[in-house]
Amino acid sequence: MFIGNKAELYVTVGEALWHIETLEYALAHYISLIELSPGDQEKAFNLLQKSFCKTLGQLVQTLKKSVVIDPSLEDRLAEFAEKRNWLAHRMFRYSHSDIFNPERFIQLLKRVSKISKDALSLAKELSELCVQYCIANGISRAQIDANMSNTIKGWMET
Repeated sequence: MFIGNKAELYVTVGEALWHIETLEYALAHYISLIELSPGDQEKAFNLLQKSFCKTLGQLVQTLKKSVVIDPSLEDRLAEFAEKRNWLAHRMFRYSHSDIFNPERFIQLLKRVSKISKDALSLAKELSELCVQYCIANGISRAQIDANMSNTIKGWMET
């Protein structure tokens, strides 16, 4: 009787969740950025905190209401939200027996890994949209890079 490597499954699922949260983080920042007028930092911080409390599906809906986005990105985000919901709410129910079959276990790992890669790709795309928005509103690439460097430095010091 095959029993798949649970540690490998847990690491793969954990990485996917990490990347999904990265996507949610990027989406929350983009929404907060486009919904506010520049200069109101307190309002921006409050909106960002509210955005962090939303699910991925809620963030996607908020984005659709906030700005016209490329239809292909909108479709990819909606499709991704379904994949995320499978991972968070249905993976065990529909795939728990996959650990007893080598072929199905490998397919399960591949499916979760694909979700992880898709989340990271979408997060990068949304981060670039944030950069483009900032540049279009008069913030230089050098200022953006310096701010990001300071943010990362702050993360490393905590």
